[in-house]
Amino acid sequence: MTFTFRPAIREQTNVLVGIAGPSSSGKTYSALRLATGLADGRPIFMIDTEAKRGLHYADAFRFQHGEFKAPFRPQRYLEAIAAAKGAGAAVVIVDSMSHEHEGPGGILEWHEEELSRMAGQDYGKREKVKFAAWIKPKAAHNQFVNGVLQIGVHCIFCFRAKEKLALVRTNGKVEPVPQGWQPICSDRFEYEMTTLLMLPPNSHGMPDLNAAPTKLQEQHRSIFPAGRQIDEEMGRRLAEWASGGAPAQSNGRDAFEKAREMANHGTVAFRTWWNSEGKQYRASLRDRLDELRQIAEEADAGDDDDPFRRPVGRPRGARNKPKQEPASDTASQNESPVEATSDPTPPAESREERSSQADPKNGDGTTATPVQVVTMSGEVLTFDLPDALPELASEIRHNVSQCPASGLEAYCDRIAGALAAIREHDQAVADEIDGFIADCAAPMPDIPPGMDRRGDAGNLV
Repeated sequence: MTFTFRPAIREQTNVLVGIAGPSSSGKTYSALRLATGLADGRPIFMIDTEAKRGLHYADAFRFQHGEFKAPFRPQRYLEAIAAAKGAGAAVVIVDSMSHEHEGPGGILEWHEEELSRMAGQDYGKREKVKFAAWIKPKAAHNQFVNGVLQIGVHCIFCFRAKEKLALVRTNGKVEPVPQGWQPICSDRFEYEMTTLLMLPPNSHGMPDLNAAPTKLQEQHRSIFPAGRQIDEEMGRRLAEWASGGAPAQSNGRDAFEKAREMANHGTVAFRTWWNSEGKQYRASLRDRLDELRQIAEEADAGDDDDPFRRPVGRPRGARNKPKQEPASDTASQNESPVEATSDPTPPAESREERSSQADPKNGDGTTATPVQVVTMSGEVLTFDLPDALPELASEIRHNVSQCPASGLEAYCDRIAGALAAIREHDQAVADEIDGFIADCAAPMPDIPPGMDRRGDAGNLV
């Protein structure tokens, strides 16, 4: 047999974090805070054995919830974690893992079932076979532990804790002496944790790093400083460490924010971004494409119930009061969301508003050129060029990105006057808008509604 050795280089890995504590110590809340930083904007899944108590935090955190009921066999836990990973989880929270040890159908109860099967109520025989009765439960538990080590996803396990007592003889008398809180789980599983933190009673998520069960490697001590509650920053720093020699995952949140901003402008804008600047973020976004697709489609539909959609209102640089009327019938027939013109003659309502005002001025005192835009929501906006040129360009880009493909050509005809006005003031800005329109008009593939998350999301096909 040939053995090969090479210089040791720390590689990317998945962490197994245990958070143990008695009731009201803050296990669930702390797990969600840690998972939020560890996931870095990616999906968090919770496996809840505690009668849906995880849902108490649904208003404070964003996560997928799955109720897990008895029997709490080890294999069922492994299947639940694998299902969460298959659904796109970046971090899986199991709350509580202690049911696998002492809950209904857990390994302690399973051992009792085996004793009854092998010896019935013959207590003499039960004593003889009590070790043999552990064969099936222990084998299943070991398979679960080995499976978790190979599962390939960050996991946070919440353990219930009980106070351990030791019988100590003092002055001839045997008395129980508290030995501190211990997580309710097997020694084997406790050993496999990357980090194990013990929360004392009513600690509100602040671990006791001096507690006997605590497992904190030297390289992690700076991540979990003493006297501090478990928080999102700890999760983020743990994710950076887990990334090993690969790029840290800390840009995942920024990538998703960029992608969501483009999705808010509709599917055309998002596809254009995905196949240009967005290429560098594809790896970190592939698990959230369905979510981005939904945001983009809602933006296309003009769903005012979408909290992430660009708010309706007067953008910076627009000085007209919005006109709350729908676009003209012609515009509706052509599916064009915006009408823009360089004609300085405003509609009747705006002329009345301006009758008592002097001609608009630029910042340098020169007379401004007003350019009108009527948006999809019926707002009538006027931008005074050249001072408001950046705002006008942004407004045009926004409406182009929301324009359905079937109405884009008609809209371009309507916007020609405004583009001409922009071109008179800044050729570079006009060229940039022309290029943006061309990108939006180019055929783009659809975002697949159910793409295989295990495959390559490099190209949308």
